[in-house]
Amino acid sequence: MYFRTLALAALSIGSVFAAPTAVTGSDPKILTSAIGAVADAKIAVDTQAAITKNLVIGTVNNEVVPAVKASLTNIAGELQNLVGFVKALATGVVLPLAEAEFNNIPGFVADVESISADVQVTVNLILANLPAELLVLVKHELLLVLAAVDPFVLPVLQFANSVIAGTSGSVTVTISATIVQTQVIVGQIDGPVYTAVNKIN
Repeated sequence: MYFRTLALAALSIGSVFAAPTAVTGSDPKILTSAIGAVADAKIAVDTQAAITKNLVIGTVNNEVVPAVKASLTNIAGELQNLVGFVKALATGVVLPLAEAEFNNIPGFVADVESISADVQVTVNLILANLPAELLVLVKHELLLVLAAVDPFVLPVLQFANSVIAGTSGSVTVTISATIVQTQVIVGQIDGPVYTAVNKIN
């Protein structure tokens, strides 16, 4: 079983990011690229989630399995492709952010929340609608998707926590609330959702 819930709890303890004095320069393209990559991934994951929903709602048989596996593989690939972009935030962005950059963070974190929610809803739909004999056939892909969540979500949440440290105002409140909501969703993914998928046999 993954011990990823501990990683979520660590977000409230403090940032893992180096102090700004430890960074000699900041490439503005790093943040812009991460925001853009996540926004693109959100669109792609939304599409795959909708495809999967259409496949598993109603009468299903083994003919849907290849398409479900393909959609899940696509979702996992989208999440995996984000890791490099979001991990670069830890060392490539100097804090505090400029005002314009700061104002982009609510949408950035909201996209991460949306992707996480898509994963949770999609996996739960599959668990609820596919019979046991078909769930076995897609278990591997389900686990691939679940394993891809934390490596891209946690760096963003850690970065966002660092961004709002010592700040106040409506934008800070929005970012903070979205962080909390995303933590709740990912906690469900790492806990009961993962447990249910792992029990498929």
